[in-house]
Amino acid sequence: MNTGLKRLLAALPALCMLIALTACGGSQTLSKEEYEEAVIHLGEDVAAIQEEFASLNLDNTDKAVNLLEEAKAPLQAFMALTPPDIYASAHVKLTSGSQAMVDYVDLAAAMINESDLSVIQQQAQEMLELLQTASQDLAEGTALLDKAAGISGSAEQQEKEG
Repeated sequence: MNTGLKRLLAALPALCMLIALTACGGSQTLSKEEYEEAVIHLGEDVAAIQEEFASLNLDNTDKAVNLLEEAKAPLQAFMALTPPDIYASAHVKLTSGSQAMVDYVDLAAAMINESDLSVIQQQAQEMLELLQTASQDLAEGTALLDKAAGISGSAEQQEKEG
């Protein structure tokens, strides 16, 4: 079985869950458990995409563009979810971080065939800012998720708070 088919089959359960969760246009509020599962699947999807990028042949620009487009799908599906009230503030931050990542991916795709150095430098700066925003918002969203779920932070974080 080829690698692409294996990856597709591995991603099918997560894709089916996301389709089921967003089938009602994202307007149906998820249960706490459904939302937690969606967060876990988003993390798994992002990790799988990162692995693909790590092994990507940078000379194959078509494959790079396709992979960048694929990278947006789990983020966009997650942003369309309606969280339970307990996770609403966390979802706002996670959505903001996810949108920054989608914007980052769009800029990366635009840079692939760009030849103007000044444009590349400007886009690289914008990408850096988006990456910082995504990192900060996703970290804050995760902390809010943990707090809402009653999960204690690290010992270092507990010392700061205490």
